[in-house]
Amino acid sequence: SNSYTLTIESDTLIVGNYCFLSNLRTGTLTIPNSVTSLGNAAFQDCINIQTIILGSGIKTIGANTFYRMSSVSGNLVIPDSVESIGGSAFYSTPFTGTLTLGTGLKTIGSAAFSAQFSGTLTIPSLVTAIGEAAFWNNNFSAISSAATGFTVSDYVLYDETTSGQIKAHTSARGYAGTLTLKTGTTSILLYCFYNNTSRTGTITILATVTSIGQYAFYSANAFTALVFDGTPTIATIALNAFYNCKAL
Repeated sequence: SNSYTLTIESDTLIVGNYCFLSNLRTGTLTIPNSVTSLGNAAFQDCINIQTIILGSGIKTIGANTFYRMSSVSGNLVIPDSVESIGGSAFYSTPFTGTLTLGTGLKTIGSAAFSAQFSGTLTIPSLVTAIGEAAFWNNNFSAISSAATGFTVSDYVLYDETTSGQIKAHTSARGYAGTLTLKTGTTSILLYCFYNNTSRTGTITILATVTSIGQYAFYSANAFTALVFDGTPTIATIALNAFYNCKAL
């Protein structure tokens, strides 16, 4: 019922899969410090919750845990205790403030944070894996990284965890400037520059790039030219990679 708030008891250890799926309770969702694990889709479609506060004991956040909680806004702080975040964990939950990732975080699933975060995205030092499109369609104005294997150039996050591969992973959508891909870039992952409407100038695809993912430059409509540098080695340009780039 939407006549009640949602209270989780202070001695709770685990919130199971689908536990509060589509629950209509309102107000602030506070996860107690006793909780160590949040199951898959545990709070999916809890559309009346407005604020999420995560306890300091959580180690794992499952897939779709906070999926499509459409009334949530403000900031999100991931506690330092959290080690893994599943795919689509916060997908389509419209946070409008900043995102703080905890120092203990190691893995981030695909499409984990599809929201409207702003400010700076900082990747903590222990992170070893970030799924594709993990941060797509946010409004970050800057990106930094302390993690070995994840570098930043021109406010673009690159995944270099695979030997010989330099993958353009996520662009700071709110950054207003031009784009220069990192020397040696081998691929541009799906949604990397999705809806980057503030970057301008020329998209220069380096000769080292072998693939461009789906929706990679979708609606990046302030770019005015597309150039393939040198002798292209591209094997794949995926569906809608440059769709709605109106100024090209």
